[in-house]
Amino acid sequence: MRIITFTEEGNNNHKQEKTDITNNNQAFYDGKNNKATKEKTEVFHDSEDSNNALLNFVYKAKYRVDACLDSNGPSVMVDVESIKEARIKAKNRGVKFRYVTEVTLKNIYYCKEMIKYFGAQIRHLDDVKGNFEISDDGKAYVATANLQQAEPLKQLIYSNVKEIGEQQQYIFDTLWDKTISFEEKIKEIEEGIIPEVTEIIRNPDKAQELEWNLLKMANKEIQIIFSTVKAYKMQESVGVMDYLAKLASAAPENNDDYGDRIKVKLLTPRDSSINESLQSLKNNHVHINYIEPKSGIIIKTLVIDKKHSLVIELKDKEDYSTTTAAEEIGISTYSNSKPTVLSYISIFETLWRQTELLEELKQADILKTEFINIAAHELRTPTQTILGYCEMLDVFPEKKDEYIQTIKRNSERLYKLTQDILDVARIESNSLKLDIEKIELNETINETVIDFIRRPLSINNNDVKINFNPFNNNHHSTLFVYADKNRIQQVIFNLLDNASKFTEKGEITLSIITKEKDEKNKDTNNITIRIQDTGKGIDSEILPRLFKKFSTKSERGTGLGLYISKNIVEAHGGKIWTEKTSNGNGAVFVFTLPTVGSCKK
Repeated sequence: MRIITFTEEGNNNHKQEKTDITNNNQAFYDGKNNKATKEKTEVFHDSEDSNNALLNFVYKAKYRVDACLDSNGPSVMVDVESIKEARIKAKNRGVKFRYVTEVTLKNIYYCKEMIKYFGAQIRHLDDVKGNFEISDDGKAYVATANLQQAEPLKQLIYSNVKEIGEQQQYIFDTLWDKTISFEEKIKEIEEGIIPEVTEIIRNPDKAQELEWNLLKMANKEIQIIFSTVKAYKMQESVGVMDYLAKLASAAPENNDDYGDRIKVKLLTPRDSSINESLQSLKNNHVHINYIEPKSGIIIKTLVIDKKHSLVIELKDKEDYSTTTAAEEIGISTYSNSKPTVLSYISIFETLWRQTELLEELKQADILKTEFINIAAHELRTPTQTILGYCEMLDVFPEKKDEYIQTIKRNSERLYKLTQDILDVARIESNSLKLDIEKIELNETINETVIDFIRRPLSINNNDVKINFNPFNNNHHSTLFVYADKNRIQQVIFNLLDNASKFTEKGEITLSIITKEKDEKNKDTNNITIRIQDTGKGIDSEILPRLFKKFSTKSERGTGLGLYISKNIVEAHGGKIWTEKTSNGNGAVFVFTLPTVGSCKK
C-alpha cells in the first residue's frame, strides 16, 4: 500500500512527503478499462485533476455507485456538464446510482433532474455533512470536503484500498437505513408537513436545550410528570419551576384576557421539603395533583401543546444544586409522532384522573365520617329527649300536655332525618319519583311559610322576620305550574330552614319572579323563586361543594337538605344556584320551575 500526502501548495509542482507520484497517473487517465493492480490513495488539489479523477471513477464503475452528498451536491451533479454526462453514460451501460442527501426547497429541482437523467434513487437525511462516493460495493472511493453550488470540484481524495472502500460502504449503508424516501420528503416540503420523528438523545446539554426550547414554544398547555421528589428538586435547581410559574401567570402577548393563559398541569409526589415551592406554583395558577413516588425510577415526562413529548432520565443525586446538566441527565427521548405523543397524553390524563378520584374518595370518606358523627348526634339528642320526657310523664302526670309537645317536636325531628336519608337513597338509585299536578304556586309557598313558622325551633328568635312577596301581575294573583306539590314544599322548607340557621337577626324574604324573555332575549316558560336572608352568608370554604352531600357548617343539621333540594328542582326540569347580595351581607338562593309540563316524570 502506498499513501501519498502533500505538505505544500505554493505552485503547480506539488511536493510529496513520503513517496513520489509514479506513472500510474497516466494509467488512471488514459480511458482504458485496465484494472489497477496496486492499491493506492491519492489527493488531488487541482480543479482539473480533481474533476478528471471523478469522471474516471464513474467511468470505471461496473454496476453501482453509492453517494452521500450535502445539500449543494445535487446542483454539482446536474449543472457541471461533464459530471452529468459521465453519469448519463454510466446509466446507459447499466450502472445504478443511490444518493443520500439533504433534500431542501432549494435543491428539489436538481434532485428531480438527477432522477430524470440518470435514474438516481434518492433518499433524504437531515444535516448531511461531507461528500463521498463508493463504486461497486467498495472497489473504489472518492471524497471531497466541500461542494459549492453548481461548481466543479476544487480537490478530491481517491482510494482503491480495500479496507477503506469497505469501511465507507458500511458508513453509506448505515446512513441509507436512517433515511426517508424522496417522495415523502417532497410531500413534507411542498405541503408544509412537519415530519414525525422519534429521537433518542444521549447528549445531556442537547436534551436540556431541547427542553427549554419546547417550553418556550408552548402556546396552550404544558403537562409534566415528576416520578419522585428528587426529580422535582432537580428541575427546580435549574429554574424550570420559576419559568412554569411565569408562563402560567402571564397573559399571552397582545391579549389582556388572562383566561387564555398557558395551562400548566403538574403531577408530582410531595413532601415537606417542596411544600413551599408547590404552594408558590399554585399561587401562580399552576394546576397540581399529587401522585405516589416511584422508587428507583427518576424521570421527567413533558408534553407540549399535545404535539411534542420529551422523556428525560434523571440520575440519582443527593444534591442537585451543585451539579451540571451532564451529571444530572441520562438518556432522553423526544417525539412529535402522533401515536407516541398521544400515548404520553393518555398516561398523563389517566394519572390526573386517578389523583382526582383518589382525592374525591378521601374527601368522601371524610364527609361520611363527619355525617356519621352528625347523624349520631342528630339521632341521639331527640331520642334521649323523648325517652327522658316519657319517664317524666309517670312522675309528673300534671305536666302531660307540655311533655307531649316536646316529645312531638323531637319525634318530628327524627322523622325528618329518616326522610332525608331515604330521599338520598332514592336519588342515588335514580328512583326519586314525582307526583306531577297543576298547582297554584302562591298558595303552595304561603302554606309552606306558615307551616315553617308554626313549627317549634324553626326560627331562632323573634328578631327574625319572614316575608313572602307573592306573584301579582295586573291584579292576577294566581300562578300555576306543573309540579309535585309536596316536593316543592320540601324544597322551600329546606331553604327556609337553611336561611334560619345562619340568620340571628333580620329577615328572610321569599319572592316569585316571572320573565317572558331571558338574558338572550329568548322566550322562557320558567318562573323563579328567590329566597334571601340577612344572615352571615355562605362560608367560602363550603361554597364549592354547597349542593353536595354532607356539606354543612351549621351546628345543627346533616348537610343533606340542599343536596336533596337540588335534585328535586332538577327532576322538575329547573335549576338552583346562589347569588351574591347587593350589599355583600346574607345569602341568596334561587331556583326555577317550568310553567308548562316539561318536567321529568
